[in-house]
Amino acid sequence: MSVRCLSPLFVLLMVVSIGAVSGATGLKCYLGDEVSFKPNPTLSSGSTITWKFWSAVGSVIRVIEFDHGESTHPHNPLFKESIAADKYTGELTLKHVKKDHSGLYYFEINGKEQEQKFTLQVMDQSSGVMAGICVSLLLLVMAAVVIYSHHKMRHQGVDAHEVKSVSVMEGHSVTLHTHFIDMQTEDVIVWRFGPEKTRIVTINLEANSFLEFADVLDGMFRDRLQVDSQTGSLNITDIKTQHSGLYQMIISGKQKTSYTFSVTVFARLPVPVISQNSSQCSTSSERSSVSKCVLLCSVMNVTHVSLSWYNESHVHSSISVSDLNIRLSLPLEVEYQDTNKYRCVINNTFTNHTQHLNITQLCQLNQCSDCGSCCHGPESMIRLVIAAVVGVATVAVLVYDLQI
Repeated sequence: MSVRCLSPLFVLLMVVSIGAVSGATGLKCYLGDEVSFKPNPTLSSGSTITWKFWSAVGSVIRVIEFDHGESTHPHNPLFKESIAADKYTGELTLKHVKKDHSGLYYFEINGKEQEQKFTLQVMDQSSGVMAGICVSLLLLVMAAVVIYSHHKMRHQGVDAHEVKSVSVMEGHSVTLHTHFIDMQTEDVIVWRFGPEKTRIVTINLEANSFLEFADVLDGMFRDRLQVDSQTGSLNITDIKTQHSGLYQMIISGKQKTSYTFSVTVFARLPVPVISQNSSQCSTSSERSSVSKCVLLCSVMNVTHVSLSWYNESHVHSSISVSDLNIRLSLPLEVEYQDTNKYRCVINNTFTNHTQHLNITQLCQLNQCSDCGSCCHGPESMIRLVIAAVVGVATVAVLVYDLQI
């Protein structure tokens, strides 16, 4: 934009700013015109009125002064032979105005500045036309910015090439927010699910219709789906682990837009179960007389969880799994004289469950004090059975010999 275009706009802004700050009355005229400033109060006999001018560059000039009906003209060349005054009303008139006459006009009565003020903007015909053209150009630029911003706001949600991850607990509700605004009547919204991109919901805004495909995928979405007609966001109620997967929203209209979400549904966590692993009970008799107890913390049918043994506030051991529906176990070896300072914790993104260890209840010394009777129980039983059979056979032989 040229300096010639900006110049009249700058003058206009300066005059408007002065008027806004001072509460002045704004006046406009063209070069060579005549303009008058009329004070509100009625001057009384003997009053002295002084008109002053504050130019756009900040200089203050005394324009004219009335004293008992007489007037004196300052020798400032800017107003020489350009002003006329009414000694009864105090009205000031500028004739053959020039551009330099643009600025703020105010007056004093008996040396006291009055609140009433005037701003004057002097334009020539060409500058007025140029200012109008510049204002029109500025309005066009502003309109373009508004249109661009409006278009950008319509798509201010998830980027079309971005996959947004969403996690939710089983049994809860989740909303896949697109933040898409200002839906058009010709837009058609389609939500799809899974690797096969199975259609689950269609909304036709022009027809004001909502169609849920309740029977697809064995009816897993029946009576669970709601769609916001203003943004296209999808709400899933009472969500289950089977609802984990990719969701895609497609908007078809003047422009085609799509959004993709990856939803992970976490199952409700079971409470860990702590038990003694009798097949691995041990003794440290080779090193000392202190026996140890091997325990297992177990959970069934879990996914995306971590299982940990804590010694007070410190992690003793931990294991994580992301597979579906497996049994997860974590061993712990303790000494019989240990205090109950251990706990087993299962947790995922949303919640956790804790089971505290009771060593006295689970680890009884007489069960594993002799590693031979504990770890080799089945072998001892076989020996006992064999011994019994041999004993019975021996008795039978003796009885047979006695009968003979």
